Amino acid sequence: MLTALVLVSLGVLSTAGEWSHGSVQTTFLLEPRRGWVMAAKAAAVALMGAGVAAVAAGISALLVAMEPSASWDGGGRAILMVAVAGATFSLIGADVGAAVGNTPGALTGICLLDLGLLPVLQVVKPEVADKIDPGNAILSLAQGDHPALSITILAVWVGVAMVAGAVINRRRAVQ
Repeated sequence: MLTALVLVSLGVLSTAGEWSHGSVQTTFLLEPRRGWVMAAKAAAVALMGAGVAAVAAGISALLVAMEPSASWDGGGRAILMVAVAGATFSLIGADVGAAVGNTPGALTGICLLDLGLLPVLQVVKPEVADKIDPGNAILSLAQGDHPALSITILAVWVGVAMVAGAVINRRRAVQ
């Protein structure tokens, strides 16, 4: 899950960083169709997230292999879900970054949500938190519990972030 938080941050940096540093002017001068730019960034960020997460899972698997009594039951599924989590959280970060357009603001908002609001909600209203927390959805998916609900939760997070990023990014003035 720590890797997922890092990948959210990398996703934010991939999109909001352009707005913060002003390099978005060059990007949109070279390719004025913002939808194409966002789609390309989404694909690249998802691939990067899946790859980084898979490497992190592979390193963890090497550490587990050092323990002779370790069981590999479900290991392949777990590594696959880690890659899915990497792609998902990277996409969420990139889309939030595109929507906010400010790197510190997007990172602060995501950290407050992920490290502040969702854990408090898990304590106060666990039945609600289980239906909206993407971290719990990935864990449930990796364990094979409620796959339809977990996929729906992740799809809603990615979808809402993607729509917000696309709509706001399309309307924001380039300066």
